[in-house]
Amino acid sequence: MALMINDPNIEQRVVAAVKNRTPNANNVRILTMQRKFLKGSLITISFDGDPDPTTGQIQSYINRVYVHGNSLDVYGHDDALMAIVGETHVSSTWEIFGNTKVVSGIIATLMTVVVMVIVGVSMYRGTEIIVPDLISSGWLIILGFYFGKMGSKED
Repeated sequence: MALMINDPNIEQRVVAAVKNRTPNANNVRILTMQRKFLKGSLITISFDGDPDPTTGQIQSYINRVYVHGNSLDVYGHDDALMAIVGETHVSSTWEIFGNTKVVSGIIATLMTVVVMVIVGVSMYRGTEIIVPDLISSGWLIILGFYFGKMGSKED
């Protein structure tokens, strides 16, 4: 059975996962639920541990639980979470091409390289290239659209 953030038992499962990782955890409570985190959800859990031996004060801790697919992964340190999640959820090559900026950049680059090669070959041969106005105008419109679009968007 796939775990989902909308599962009515998700809270009990998350608390059980944290208690499994830290058996002496007391007063386990969910602080936040981030429904969209990479390819799953991220739940922040707070709990109390054993009292500090020198001061007697109860130590509070935070764990993050990454819910994805059939898995509940509990992390005690954010740097471990980011390192592991970053390594396991890198975008595939094909997902990169889903970005319109990447695709339009590749098209503009290819068009520019092709034109430069054609001009270079014609200069080497000493021949004059006659480009029809329709092709020249179309290429300039596409190139202008690409650079205009890139200049108007702020990230």
